[in-house]
Amino acid sequence: MSPSESDRPTPTDHSPLAASGDQLRHGSVSSSDDHTVLPDSPARKKRLWLWVLLSTILLGGAITVICCGVGGYYLLNYSGMAFVADLNRLPIVTDQTGPPETVVVNMAATIERFQEYPEHVVYDVTGPRGTTQVMIQPGNTGQIEAIYLIVDGEVQPIER
Repeated sequence: MSPSESDRPTPTDHSPLAASGDQLRHGSVSSSDDHTVLPDSPARKKRLWLWVLLSTILLGGAITVICCGVGGYYLLNYSGMAFVADLNRLPIVTDQTGPPETVVVNMAATIERFQEYPEHVVYDVTGPRGTTQVMIQPGNTGQIEAIYLIVDGEVQPIER
């Protein structure tokens, strides 16, 4: 017998590996090993709490991302619409854009001008004649405290 043949299980062995295909199909193989099931070990219970904790954190994170995403989308795309009535009364804005159709926050321009104008927000105002940028300093009550027109990168105060 070669070494590889002696390593193979023989049908006289009592292990399931030694059983032939017919014996496995008909259930004639029995194992001499007594397999007892032990209760969950303390390490397994610790892992359960870890999975519960991780699942809770991931679910909470997903809910936070979704809520902040929806809130951020609303803030960036619809907050400027509160100023449309005020912008319609400013001839300098309506001369350039016509009646404002959309007013959207321009975060890049707001961040760029933050050092000089920390409490101001830059909006892109779009109308039938074109787009211009308006910088607004909102007050505590939602009223406009100051408004500026940005033309070719220069900030020009608008008299109201």
